[in-house]
Amino acid sequence: MKANPPESSILNYFGLSLVLVGGFLFSRIRGGKAEEEPAEGKRITLHLHDAENEKLSATPEQSDDEVLNRTTKVDGAEVRQEMGARGRGVGILLALISGCFYGLTFVPVIVMQDNPERFPFYPTDGMSYIFSHYFGIFVTGTALFVGYSIFKKNKPTINNAITLPAFGGGLLWAIAQSSFFIANDNLSQAVTFPIITTLPGCVAALWSIFYFKEIQGKRNFILMAIAVSITLTGASIVGLSKVIKL
Repeated sequence: MKANPPESSILNYFGLSLVLVGGFLFSRIRGGKAEEEPAEGKRITLHLHDAENEKLSATPEQSDDEVLNRTTKVDGAEVRQEMGARGRGVGILLALISGCFYGLTFVPVIVMQDNPERFPFYPTDGMSYIFSHYFGIFVTGTALFVGYSIFKKNKPTINNAITLPAFGGGLLWAIAQSSFFIANDNLSQAVTFPIITTLPGCVAALWSIFYFKEIQGKRNFILMAIAVSITLTGASIVGLSKVIKL
């Protein structure tokens, strides 16, 4: 891919640094603490640091997720068991791998846009590649699901309750990804990626506070306010680096 630097590398790097600081502060926010003593209607979280030591085993009616995230009743309180460090580490690793693929998703399109001598009949605008981009994702997702179903001997674990929300989330993502193509055409990846990969985290954090109420406590609210402010400032500076030269 050809280099497409912003007008001001200083502003771009400074804004990116603020975005990274904001991301680090987001990672320091913790969910609300569980009640110390069981009480009717309360929820308590038990962290399983080693699932094997707990000798958890699935019944034919339970999936692996249901075993590792089991909800029971203790003294009238709802108790939820969660995976410990091992499961969290696997989740972080898979998230990093997913992030690498996500970061490379536009590379084939931009290579064709940047090299008209090699691809003389290919369009130069990003919107022309949206159908092939989504169709490739659809084919890949279908192939993975078929393979998973074969691996599970035609008994895949499917949560029926998330079917419609998943379609709704996919629709929102499709609109956002289309906007991402347009943003790349007008701003370049050096500007769009720091903005688009961090601002959704701010939106998700607001959902955690006002809807799911996962984030509670004065300390977390202060950290959240600082993280959002720094992230928004950094994203704004990154955007300005495209048009302002220092």
